[in-house]
Parts: sequence; structure tokens; C-alpha cells
Amino acid sequence: MKMTEAMGEKTNFFSQQPFWEVTKQRENSLLRTEDFELRVLRYNVNQGCTGLNCIPGVGQLGLVFSVQEKEASAYVFGVLPEKKEIPMYGIEKALMVQFVPGSFTCATGIPADEVPPEGLKLGDVFPWAMPMVENINAVDSEKEHFMLLGRFLAQCQEKKGERRENEEKMAVSIAHYMMQRNRSVRMKELEECYGYTARTLQKLVLKNVGITPKQLNLQICLQSAIRQMSQSKGGSLTEMSHQMDFYDQSHFNRIFRKMTGLCPGEYLKRLQSGQVTGKITC
Repeated sequence: MKMTEAMGEKTNFFSQQPFWEVTKQRENSLLRTEDFELRVLRYNVNQGCTGLNCIPGVGQLGLVFSVQEKEASAYVFGVLPEKKEIPMYGIEKALMVQFVPGSFTCATGIPADEVPPEGLKLGDVFPWAMPMVENINAVDSEKEHFMLLGRFLAQCQEKKGERRENEEKMAVSIAHYMMQRNRSVRMKELEECYGYTARTLQKLVLKNVGITPKQLNLQICLQSAIRQMSQSKGGSLTEMSHQMDFYDQSHFNRIFRKMTGLCPGEYLKRLQSGQVTGKITC
């Protein structure tokens, strides 16, 4: 498995999160392979915080490792369908690894829908990986972390055995199709594009991404809206909802409020006042 490093680059595949419970130590770094890419980040969890308040996003499913702590620990987290606090299980210095939608199953062979948003101990999912967890905790070098993560992914590939490779790749393709459009994508459109029934596509995406095509599409649209707001691209919220092909602005407002706890207008006001920030991403 070929892997390259791209330091400091950013990709629109990943989510923006209004975190204020963490102190960011490093810019985004990407690990790229032939079939997928990962985002690697380092955070310190602020003292007294037991978890991170998250909103649904793209590329959220992934891994969290402790770094330079007394006891080595690591967890694997699933896709979050709504606003929720994600526990950090006592990890204060965290190395986070996020996957592009569909890539987690492709890389590890573990169905994404089997991993809950609240997380599982990585050792329960990958018992053979505990020495790697201890090695990651023992070092503080980004280069060494990249090397260890690359070795972990290579071992995952070796241990996967027989798998439905075509289904995994199709799930990744569907996720990319939605992310390239940043608008509401109907199931009929996917049926026509991929030549499968809606039922088949729903099962395929749920198994390999962890959420249904509809939920994935809504989260992509949500993150696209937040990105536009944070970049101050202008345009009204009505124009934004039409651009994303929602039925109407009220439909867009309901989805946004359900996922973030705020209506779009209130979120925009808080963004402009600095109460939330689009600069920290996760």
C-alpha cells in the first residue's frame, strides 16, 4: 500500500467543528494512499472537559490515540448523526485520525455501521494493535506517528482477508459524488447514476459509511453551509438553501437547527461575533 505525506494541506472532505474545548497544536496533515486519505490532527483537551461537543460532519469516523500520557489508550469512533458530546475517556493529549466517508471500511475491513458514535476501545476492535497504541503514546514526533499509522493500515489490509471490494469502492464513490456537488442529492439520481435500486444503495452506504445516504447528504450540505458562512462568501441564507436544492428555506432551517442546535441566522451571528469559529476544524 503506497502512502505519501502532505503536510499542512486542507481538504473540503472534512468537517468544520466549533470546538472551544480543545487547544490545537498542529495544522491539518494528510496521509494519502492509493484509495483513500486520512486527516491527522493533534489537540490538547482543556482542563475539566470530559468530551467534545460535536455537530454532524464529513470524515468524522476515525481513531483517537493518547500521546505522552501515563497510560496508553485509543478509541475508534463512528459517525455522529446529530449534535452530541463525544467522550474523550480521560485522554487529554489526543492524536485524531479521520477518514474520508467510506474509507474506514475500505482501509480496515470493519463495517462502519458497527462502530457507535460514542466509540469503542480500539483494542476491542483490533486486538493485535495494542503494541502500536503503546508506541504512538510513547513518541511525540509527527513523522513517527505517520510511520506507525502507515504500519497499522498496512496490517489492517493484510488481515482483512476476502472482502467485497467493489461495494466498498462504490460507497466511497457515492460519498465523493455527493461531496463534489454540495447540494441535496435524491435517491433517484443515485439510482440512475449507479444502476442499483435505492434499497441496495442504502444498505451499501450504511454498511460502509455508517449512516444512510440521506443522512450523509444532509451532513455534507450542513458542512458546506457552515464553510460558506465562515468564509464570508456573501449571499443570503435563502440563496444558500436554493443553491443546495432544498425544498425551501424553512426546510433548510429545520435541518440546520436539528444538527447544530441553532438556526442558520443565529449561527451566523455567533460566527460574526466570535462566539463560534470556522478556523478550528475537526
